[in-house]
Amino acid sequence: MIDKKLRLKNIFSVLRSLFFTLFIIVFSFSYGQEKANILFYKHMKGIINNDIQIVADISIVNNNISGFYYYYFDEHEESENSVYFGKTIPLMGSINNLNEFEIFEFNKDGAKFTGTLTEENKITGYWQRSKDKKKLKFFLNEYYPDGSMAFKVYYLQSECPLVKEDNSSTANIEIVFLDPNNYPINKISDSIRDILKMKFFGKKSILQEPEIMMINFEQDFFSSYKIANKDIYDGGDSFNWEKKKEMNIYYNENYILTLSFTNYAYTGGAHGLWMKKFVILDLKKGIIIKLDNIFKSNYKAEIKEILNTKLRQKYAIKENEKLTDAGFFDDEINISKNYYVNKDGVGFYYNNYEIASYATGQTDIFIPFKSIMHLIKIDSPVNRILNSLY
Repeated sequence: MIDKKLRLKNIFSVLRSLFFTLFIIVFSFSYGQEKANILFYKHMKGIINNDIQIVADISIVNNNISGFYYYYFDEHEESENSVYFGKTIPLMGSINNLNEFEIFEFNKDGAKFTGTLTEENKITGYWQRSKDKKKLKFFLNEYYPDGSMAFKVYYLQSECPLVKEDNSSTANIEIVFLDPNNYPINKISDSIRDILKMKFFGKKSILQEPEIMMINFEQDFFSSYKIANKDIYDGGDSFNWEKKKEMNIYYNENYILTLSFTNYAYTGGAHGLWMKKFVILDLKKGIIIKLDNIFKSNYKAEIKEILNTKLRQKYAIKENEKLTDAGFFDDEINISKNYYVNKDGVGFYYNNYEIASYATGQTDIFIPFKSIMHLIKIDSPVNRILNSLY
């Protein structure tokens, strides 16, 4: 009887938290004229100027747009194998309450897309290389070919006061979780879903529906905030906490899915800390793709040498200069266990404090497939990417 009452109490607590959270979410979407009530991830395909094909992965959360795209076109009509593929380009931008958007390549100094989200699954408008160049028409349609995965976006945003008084310090949290949706093979979809939940919420998390896991994470964060600060609180902004967790898709084709997990935490002090982790998934097998699955057994020495060479190039460090004299912790870097793939190659990512001080920032070293083809296994999953390009 006691166990039954305890279960009912827990259920009531979760439902009460769910109601409060949903209220906060709805409020955050509806408050303010510049916010757009849009929440989605789309894999899309379209055309610029009737002759340039484009493929994009685009996410919209609140009024913020992020993603990646690449383009390709025929160089010579008389040749069968003359398709030119451009490099993968990051995107960032915003959309207003009229569904009018502005999306920039790289940053606000790059080329941009402008237009309207005409339907839930279609984007139309103009692409412009620079302000003095002609605007070219483009469109993108939602498109999931074999080997790609659709996702449903779950979003939570809420805050919790430290004490029950006016102008109390607060803890703020924002979570964006992507959940596999309508994949044709349930076994694969379930496996990918479980991997993403454990990577996002932690290995010790109890696997439940995304909404419940988000609420549990939120409540644990608020509880930690109060425990850490309530007894020493004397007012002031220094007692504010902030937490952001989000997922983004880097690549979603050819049965290979690359996602990033970005985490930001501020719990007082001079600055918060950003952390980004990646996972590469095999959509044929429903498993994580490791470097040993991609490369031949003798890859480590050569990849390490390439990474150290590119690091010196990236930071303009002379060959005879020690890395430690340039602000790095050691005189060589090792292969990062934090890596990703896209259409163009393999990236190795080093977060703050991994190889250098906070001032150096995150270090992203990218190795094109073309320069390491001899290291790739015959049965490597990335050959699906390479076979689609060459």
